[in-house]
Amino acid sequence: MHIILLVVVVFLLMLGLWVGSDPLLQEKVVPEKLIKIYWERKVDRERLKNELLRDEGGIKLQAYKPVATEKHFTIGVGHYGADVTQGMKITKEKALELFEKDIDTALQDVKALIGTNHPPQVLEGFANMAFQLGRTKLRKFTETIKLIKAKKYDAASIEMLDSDWADQTKERAKRVANKFKVKNIKEKFRKASNG
Repeated sequence: MHIILLVVVVFLLMLGLWVGSDPLLQEKVVPEKLIKIYWERKVDRERLKNELLRDEGGIKLQAYKPVATEKHFTIGVGHYGADVTQGMKITKEKALELFEKDIDTALQDVKALIGTNHPPQVLEGFANMAFQLGRTKLRKFTETIKLIKAKKYDAASIEMLDSDWADQTKERAKRVANKFKVKNIKEKFRKASNG
């Protein structure tokens, strides 16, 4: 009995030291702001940006249609919508501004559809899908979303590849699906833990 009590006391002391050493927890912060801070820490925005730049083919300063049958035009880094018109040109600064806003939207979509309690690479992979597809199309991945919420990441990686999205963007889909494989999640965690 004394050993259990001692273990509990040591654990509580260690927890107190950890909480006391974390400047975010020392602040008088409203819970929503605290959640947002930790959520932002979890997603490596720079890594996500680099992946999106690669997957979207870089920055395009003139409007184009990647597929002739698209309803709207695309510009910048995959910015698609009614606000982009044929012949439209923008500066690099405007392209980067749109890019940041679109990443914010993708991250909001991730939070709304699967929450934030997942490994960083799962969140970033799903954000990549959200960036490309938008919430309306991504919401149709109902089985994939259920599997992610259940933390069945291997099954989710297989399920997402059984889609028109994966058929149309094969290499991107494979890269995203690989982020969900448990062996890759464990490897990333091991590397992060070792420094």
